[in-house]
Amino acid sequence: MICPKCNRDNLDGSRYCSHCGTEFQRSEPKPAQRTSWTKKILIGLGIFFVLVMLMGILLLSGKRTGSVTSLSPAPKLDRGFIALVEQGTRDGLLDVDLRINKVYIEPITWNNMDAKTKKWFATNMAVYCQSKGLNGKWVKIYDKQSAKKLAEYDAWGFEVY
Repeated sequence: MICPKCNRDNLDGSRYCSHCGTEFQRSEPKPAQRTSWTKKILIGLGIFFVLVMLMGILLLSGKRTGSVTSLSPAPKLDRGFIALVEQGTRDGLLDVDLRINKVYIEPITWNNMDAKTKKWFATNMAVYCQSKGLNGKWVKIYDKQSAKKLAEYDAWGFEVY
């Protein structure tokens, strides 16, 4: 803290200058200023919590009913995909559990797919699961050997882990 009279340095929080004895004026915020900031903070927090609640309601409403809501058009099952799934199952490359929309795939098969092919596979598997009478269009894909989750496709999109 610098003294306004003698321009010498003093300890922060001092009440008087240690060199010339000048009394320092303390600048305390006025109560009106504190109230103004408090109101702004409370209003901001209120808006934040309302937005969080609305997002939670929107997210949960789609999941509770099992409905799939998406802004993009619903993907259709690729013609040769059913034959591909059946052949992959016979060859031991795929295990499909339609009760819980899970697919177990050999890691070599998954690792040989590029990103576009993985998305195509996951999208078609989700449509395939739905075509078998399951509620909702979603699928989770796991490594057949380690049971590690590899990818997921649902109403929110495709995600690789």
